[in-house]
Amino acid sequence: GGSGGGSSSGGGGASVRRLSKAEERRQAAINAALAAQASGQKLNRKQRRLLKKKRDSDIADSVSASEMAKRQKRAGRFQVNASRSVDDGDDATFDEVVVGTSERLEKNYLRLTAAPDASTVRPVHVLKQSLQMVRDKLAKGSVQYEYIWHQLKSIRQDLTVQHVRSEFTVEVYEVHARVALEYDDLGEFNQCQSVLLLLL
Repeated sequence: GGSGGGSSSGGGGASVRRLSKAEERRQAAINAALAAQASGQKLNRKQRRLLKKKRDSDIADSVSASEMAKRQKRAGRFQVNASRSVDDGDDATFDEVVVGTSERLEKNYLRLTAAPDASTVRPVHVLKQSLQMVRDKLAKGSVQYEYIWHQLKSIRQDLTVQHVRSEFTVEVYEVHARVALEYDDLGEFNQCQSVLLLLL
């Protein structure tokens, strides 16, 4: 029995956690930054960084709640299980498993409407090299987000059509989610988050 109400109390004792002094100061700083932003004042660097952290935290919270509903829909729609690929949202899904033979490290993303030729798909060992190449270029800051987006999307696509669900698949989506957030690409961030919920 017991009522499964909305409040989730911890194990015994006081269930409401009080904010620490540091948290109170941070909340006050956030409120001040929000007030300054609302009144059209120019924010300093610290305030911008604070609001970005708050926004990222809010996005993560809202994503985890709203994407749970999407997860239920997706699971029913695509019958996701251990032997099947996850749906990446952009490509048509195919029951046929492609075994890639391409050795190209770089590949621009193109939306699929039919199962791809194996010669255009890269096997996992090549995709691992491709992800490392993308990480190296990100670290150097030598490329624009559009290039990174194409490379990560094409890696994700090659994993999807080969029905690869592994720790490496999770790593690819985590990398793209972080990069998308850094470049304010919330659509791609949300898509990565929804797939990660299915993978984890």
